[in-house]
Amino acid sequence: MVIEQETLPLIEGILHYGLQMLLALGILGVLSLIIAYLVATALYGPIAGGRELKNFLSEICRDWFYTSPRRVLALAWLAMKESINRRVLVVAVIFLILLLFAGWYLDNRGDIAAKMYLSFVFTSMSVLVIVLSVVLSAFSLPSDLNSRTILLIVAKPVRRHEIVLGRVLGFLATGTILLAVMGGISYFFVSRGLDHTHVLRESEIALEDYDPTAENPIVKRGRTAMKHGHRHEVLFYKNGDIYVEDTPGHSHRAEVRTNQQGEEIVQLGEPLSILRARVPRYGTLLFRDRNGELQDKGINVGTEWKYKTCIEGGTRSAGIWTFEDLYEEEFPNGVPLELTLGVYRSYKGDIDSGILGSLRLRNPTDGRTSNPILFRAKEYYTDRLFIPRTVDSPEGPLDLFKHFVVDGKVEMEVRCEERAQYFCMARYDVYARAGDAPFSLNFVKGLTGIWLQMLLILSVGVAASTVLRGSVAMALTIGIALSGHLLDSLKTLAQGENYGGGPLEALIRILTNRNLMVELPNGFYLGPTKMFDAAMRGLLNAVTYIVPDFRLYNMADYVAQGFNINASQLASNIVCGVTYSLIVIIIGHLCLKLRQVA
Repeated sequence: MVIEQETLPLIEGILHYGLQMLLALGILGVLSLIIAYLVATALYGPIAGGRELKNFLSEICRDWFYTSPRRVLALAWLAMKESINRRVLVVAVIFLILLLFAGWYLDNRGDIAAKMYLSFVFTSMSVLVIVLSVVLSAFSLPSDLNSRTILLIVAKPVRRHEIVLGRVLGFLATGTILLAVMGGISYFFVSRGLDHTHVLRESEIALEDYDPTAENPIVKRGRTAMKHGHRHEVLFYKNGDIYVEDTPGHSHRAEVRTNQQGEEIVQLGEPLSILRARVPRYGTLLFRDRNGELQDKGINVGTEWKYKTCIEGGTRSAGIWTFEDLYEEEFPNGVPLELTLGVYRSYKGDIDSGILGSLRLRNPTDGRTSNPILFRAKEYYTDRLFIPRTVDSPEGPLDLFKHFVVDGKVEMEVRCEERAQYFCMARYDVYARAGDAPFSLNFVKGLTGIWLQMLLILSVGVAASTVLRGSVAMALTIGIALSGHLLDSLKTLAQGENYGGGPLEALIRILTNRNLMVELPNGFYLGPTKMFDAAMRGLLNAVTYIVPDFRLYNMADYVAQGFNINASQLASNIVCGVTYSLIVIIIGHLCLKLRQVA
């Protein structure tokens, strides 16, 4: 799995992602107050204008202090009835139709089956819920204002912020119910679609040559027929145990039965661990170049994707992971590792066999190093290595936790052993598997990410609809959502890291047919062009701090790839998402307060 967004502990995550947003919104609030004072000064004079602004802010605070939960819940109930009248249940019908036809097209072969099914259901739910949220939130208040049904509400003792808050909560309740229904259907659809069995007949089982003096040798071996794009090898031990090979990414329980023809068969039951939530332990990554010198990054082999850098095969170049939380109590029998390394080939070689690599353990204090543990890496393939308690070294067999791990800390060095070939890697490509969390709980965590996106969009849409027409509010809401999903690209533009300059310079290049890499000639227009583009970059940079980072709340990839969503990461996202929505609701309250409704 590729994780480009760093996962931080709860407090660090809130400070890192939330503080920047709050700072930007605080600066925006101060600027708004300055503009409001200037407008009030122009209308009433400096002293009277300041008094009017003070009274307005006092009234805003008084409104929130005297909020009536009963009125808010009543308005939320009205918003729910309105959303039902707008036939939001059509979304559930569309989702069911998608699931009915999805089974025809989804690939259910091998270890990609779970990824395909989960990616499909989460993508479908996200798109439908987001579209529903945009339509409900952007057109609700404008339609009431145009039809003047809002007069029936404002004529009652209802405060303006209660209208905004009630709309958001009502639409959110409707969306939550709809999301829960779609989530339950999706879980059943995925479990049902991945469920399969295998049968191993007696004629498909062959005797195995074995050493009769061995303690528990393999006496028979069989291989199932191809089903769902894969097959399993079944091993029969002398003591009667049956082992089903874990391929690809799952296994089965085996039971010997007699069929109606009186033939003994081995029945493989429902798949085990095909839906999983691995709990990874990550380390930090440094590189060695071909001369053995430490570097922050590896080699750029010319790929446009900058997330992974590479090490050169057949040299001293290596990737060094430092783990600091591997303890004997948690890994009593050894440490299971999983590697998702990228492979870059300078020549084709043997595609099927993969590229030979090695892993060495190193004691971080005395430098003691183990013998290399060999493996073969393939592109888009997860290599599984198990480091046992007893590790071979130049000094002989040594205990893993006594001689290599010091207070939970150990270094692991990965090398590519084939000359002129490359391993490409990033920090999260090697991890220790500390166990599995319940998949059903992880599925709910993934749905929580969709719920947070829905909350943000509803808040933005309702706040925008207090001052804009429905179509304009919808366009603004869609723009903020897209900007939140493309935040990395916006930051690249804001920092001037893209080729071809800013918007005006790019326009000049298009009109004059100039290459992106060629400098513009000096002219009277060059200075103003640079100034205009710098101002646009500053404005865009401010937007990147104000727009919420929707990538944080899109946790579907974790569920689809079989990784547990960290509890602190989820809590940080909830705190940041709810705080941002509350601030946007306050902004919507201010806008509706200033608007002449009746």
